[in-house]
Amino acid sequence: MYFIKEMPPESAALIQRMSAQVRGFLAPIPFRVEKISSSQSPFGVDLANEYLFRLSDGNLALKYRDRTLAMLEEGDLFGFDRLSGVSLFSLSSEFAVAVEMYRFDDVFNHCATAPAITQSWSEILAMTQSLYQLAVYSGSSDESDPMPAVKQFPAGSDIIVQGTRTTDIFTLIEGHADVLVDGKKVGEVLSDEIFGAMAAFSNTARNATVRATKSCVVLSLPAQQFIGLMSSRPATVLKLISDMARALVSANKALITKL
Repeated sequence: MYFIKEMPPESAALIQRMSAQVRGFLAPIPFRVEKISSSQSPFGVDLANEYLFRLSDGNLALKYRDRTLAMLEEGDLFGFDRLSGVSLFSLSSEFAVAVEMYRFDDVFNHCATAPAITQSWSEILAMTQSLYQLAVYSGSSDESDPMPAVKQFPAGSDIIVQGTRTTDIFTLIEGHADVLVDGKKVGEVLSDEIFGAMAAFSNTARNATVRATKSCVVLSLPAQQFIGLMSSRPATVLKLISDMARALVSANKALITKL
């Protein structure tokens, strides 16, 4: 799970612990894999209340009251709310995703095999509840902070196009992209990297194209909102400086290679 706003410090350890525990708990339980298009829902009438889902490929936006709070990533569980019949959160994706589907009957039968297994399931439920609470808190604790837009780009599509004038600044949260100048690769964008800032801040045309080499999920903010975010979060400034320096070094190496 990747929080759209700044991740609470306690969330990283919780996510790591839960990921390891989920893998161990689900290992002996049978499942089937389904590919779900962006226009479909994994909670169709025939599936309602029957399955626990584990995301095996792609990303899902976790929304609460129409606000995107977090992105579910590969390995994340969802569908717990089907047990109560009350769905507080919604999930969506612009692209097809693959899910592992575990029947709740099989999950409960597995829990009944040993007290330690039951305890593990209880801990997974508690950790999931804690993560969702943190997601809601991080998305609503400071309404003055701008909420980034979540955008998804398939492999081969352009996130930024050279020569255009746009003011968005991006953060790559998943995937990989190449940086191209006049069609030639001069660098790359890595996961968690901030890019597109120089042209946005200087109000000039984009000097490079950024093209997704695999499916990408990015956050975007207009430059003015990004400046506001920087003033309240100094760590964002340091991250931006580091990423811009790495981009300049990469571009210089590419130029030297050409010479």
